[in-house]
Amino acid sequence: MIGNSMKKTASFLAFLVSFLALIMTWEMKLLSNMGGIFVAGLSFVAAILMWLDAHDSLQGVGQKDARRTKADQ
Repeated sequence: MIGNSMKKTASFLAFLVSFLALIMTWEMKLLSNMGGIFVAGLSFVAAILMWLDAHDSLQGVGQKDARRTKADQ
């Protein structure tokens, strides 16, 4: 369970990094266009993959325990 919360926290931070990279590219002109798009895209994809990994690992949690309890009876 703690691994899933860490994945969701890291996913949120990656979304934040992608948002800040876009702001630093277009508003503040601190990053070049290609560099900002690359950083934003890479962190956005990583955030989505981490979020899906955490979500998929929680899908079967209750079902495994239910089957084990039924087999024990």
